[in-house]
Amino acid sequence: MSMMYRNPHCWETKPTPNNRTPWSVAPEGGVVQGPLDLAFLAGTGMDLVLDEGQIALLSVRGELSRCLWPGFHPLDVGGQNGLPIESMLYFLHLDRTLSVPWHQYIPIRPATGFAPGPRLASGVFEVLVTYPTLFYDAFLRDRDGTGEDICLDALAHLLPTFLAIRMTTTTPTVDENGAGPDSLAERAAQLPRNCLDEDISPYGLRCVTWSIANISEDEPAPVTPFA
Repeated sequence: MSMMYRNPHCWETKPTPNNRTPWSVAPEGGVVQGPLDLAFLAGTGMDLVLDEGQIALLSVRGELSRCLWPGFHPLDVGGQNGLPIESMLYFLHLDRTLSVPWHQYIPIRPATGFAPGPRLASGVFEVLVTYPTLFYDAFLRDRDGTGEDICLDALAHLLPTFLAIRMTTTTPTVDENGAGPDSLAERAAQLPRNCLDEDISPYGLRCVTWSIANISEDEPAPVTPFA
């Protein structure tokens, strides 16, 4: 007896395995999926199929063990030659952007108009995972949660911080009268779209696009001094 298996390019027939579980990544799921605890497969195994643009990260007791690329992967769990039963799988889409909404205070040094100080802003970052092992170390290792919720909170703080640094350290362009952009959106528009790539590449990420919207421009946010 045989059954059909899907590989990244076609369907193929393989002999029916005993006590094995076919597995694939839900295409409608998030850019980050899992972790899948493999303990339920102890003594058996999984026939994992990864499509183009999908990878799996195998973690054993919190340490990254291997990276599985698109294709067919028979995985045995437990026993002398199988994976440790403490193994977990994380699934990533490398061909889809991860949307990171954010909402926090951004400092600004206005060229004209109003006093400097942090302004409340929000926006969305669209990022690609480019180096899965770095991404795992930064955002998945030893973190609770499932799917994109594992990393979104950390990213929603990290990415605006890098943007704020770029906006604060970049001298705004001024016109012939010496006036320059005062709003966050105007200041951000003067930055190149890839301005964050140098900052976030060590985290295994590339920023495809980002947006920023002013929420409060009239009054600076209250600043709590360090004790």
